[in-house]
Amino acid sequence: MASMVGGEKGKTILGVFLERMRDSLTSDRVEQSVVDALVDKELTKRTQAIVTCFENFQKLASELVKIDRPDQKVYDDGKEKLFMSSTRHEEIKKLREKIDKHERSLDKAVKGDMKDVYDLNQQSSSKNKGESGGKSSEGTTNETS
Repeated sequence: MASMVGGEKGKTILGVFLERMRDSLTSDRVEQSVVDALVDKELTKRTQAIVTCFENFQKLASELVKIDRPDQKVYDDGKEKLFMSSTRHEEIKKLREKIDKHERSLDKAVKGDMKDVYDLNQQSSSKNKGESGGKSSEGTTNETS
C-alpha cells in the first residue's frame, strides 16, 4: 500500500513527486540550472588556477629568501668580507623576475584576465612533466617555473 501524503485520499508520495516534477521541470528552470552548473564549473576552474599560481608564487618567494645572501667570502687583513658571485646575482635576478611575473598575473586574474595565470601554470606543469618523467595533473605543480 502506498503512503498517503498529509492524510489526503488518493495523494501518494509518488503521485505528489511526479506532479511536482512535471511542474518544476519547465524549460526555463532547466535552462537556468544548466547555466548555473556551467558557471560553477568555470568558477571552480578559475579558482583552482589562481590557487595553483599563488602556491607557485609562494614557493618562488621562499626560494628567494633562501638564496638572497652572499655566497662568497674573502679575507682581507684577517677580516671577513662577504659578497655575492655574479652567478648568484643572476640567479636572484631571474627568480625576482619570475616572482614579479606571478604577482602581475595574479593581479590580472583577480580582475578577470586569466590568460597569464593559465600560461604560467601550464609552463610549470610542462616543466614538472619533463623533470619528473611522470604525469602531472593539469593545473597543479610540484615545482615552480
